[in-house]
Amino acid sequence: MPQALVLLFSFVEIWLCNLRYIYKMW
Repeated sequence: MPQALVLLFSFVEIWLCNLRYIYKMW
C-alpha cells in the first residue's frame, strides 16, 4: 500500500509541475 501512495504522490507532483509549465507558457 505505501508504494502505491508514493507512486500517486509522485504522479500528482509531476502533474503540478506540468501545469505550472503550461501556465508559464500562457
